[in-house]
Amino acid sequence: MCIFTRSVRRAGPTRLFARALEDRRQALVVQVDVERTEGLAVVVPLPVSLGCRLDDIELVDLSRCTGFFADVGVAFGDEAPARAVGPDRLGRLDAQLAVGVDALEALGVPLGEDVRQRLPLGDHTAFAVLRMGQPGRRLLLPPRRRRLPPLGIVFPRLDPTCLYFPTVIAVDDTIEETTLYEHALYAQLEDGGRPPLDTPWQRSDAPLGEGVDAARANDLVAPSLPGWRLLLQGEHPNEDTWLAPTVFTMVGTEEEDSGQWMRRGSV
Repeated sequence: MCIFTRSVRRAGPTRLFARALEDRRQALVVQVDVERTEGLAVVVPLPVSLGCRLDDIELVDLSRCTGFFADVGVAFGDEAPARAVGPDRLGRLDAQLAVGVDALEALGVPLGEDVRQRLPLGDHTAFAVLRMGQPGRRLLLPPRRRRLPPLGIVFPRLDPTCLYFPTVIAVDDTIEETTLYEHALYAQLEDGGRPPLDTPWQRSDAPLGEGVDAARANDLVAPSLPGWRLLLQGEHPNEDTWLAPTVFTMVGTEEEDSGQWMRRGSV
């Protein structure tokens, strides 16, 4: 789920990267373009392990890798896009963490009942909060679409077999049953792992290190391994996305199915 606390004229395109780490943790990178007329917060719920504490979650500095997703795209044969969307005037990210709905509300971010009902872990969900200040005024001109810098998060997973992608879109305390997606999802699985063959995930042409400097990305990417990409475009059910390979090391023939791909609204 990605929650916008105020109305937005447009949210997207959205890019998400997920990778399984040691000790039941997941790396998640979120980047979204937003066209807005007022200040707001972008809130990303996190399905953390039970008993998770605030210091168990890490915000990862990607200030030296602001082109993270363009770099990931190199391994898929993408050309580096022209900068049509400028970075937000915030410069560095104004990001905070909270564990539990009460802690989130203590940060001045209340949630409506519709949104609370859809949280992955209910009131025990953890959150990453990205604040966006009031945009500059543009008399007689529409607001500019701004691309937020990538936000990196590492958190302990409730379910260590699944990678989580926050694809539910909630705007101003409202969650529609279906929504218009402009999403690109990227995953990196352990050596040899893959999504099931009958799903539209696409394997990269090269290891992700072809375009990503792992050191600048704070080792969120394994440079020697390939990645997988799923494009969600057009009208879709408004649900979170989960990728759950059943094995992470391939054995046998390539035709064997090695995992599950599913989209659902909660863990």
